[in-house]
Amino acid sequence: MRLRPDTARSLRHLTTLAEADNVVIRVIPMGLQRWTLAHEGTFALYSFAKAAPIVQLEHFQGPAFVHDKKDLDLYRKAVDTLQSEAMSNVESTALLATTVEQLEGGRP
Repeated sequence: MRLRPDTARSLRHLTTLAEADNVVIRVIPMGLQRWTLAHEGTFALYSFAKAAPIVQLEHFQGPAFVHDKKDLDLYRKAVDTLQSEAMSNVESTALLATTVEQLEGGRP
């Protein structure tokens, strides 16, 4: 995989952010054989204390929002799948740190 020169700096920044109590980084393994919604593009599922949940989809011309309960249920299931397939926070930050070392010439 070819990486941009600033990749190590960006990954190092992510590992620093992951030290905060309110930040969790979870990496989906490249070798994952199972299809997930992550293969289809970016989305965010927002839940609120005093408002209905909403999904934001990113498209070429801007965001789109999903409000329909049936569709929201599908995105909730997709989030559950992503969480079950992703590496743990500890594994993910260790992978990022190892990749930074490799990019900076520390280890092969």
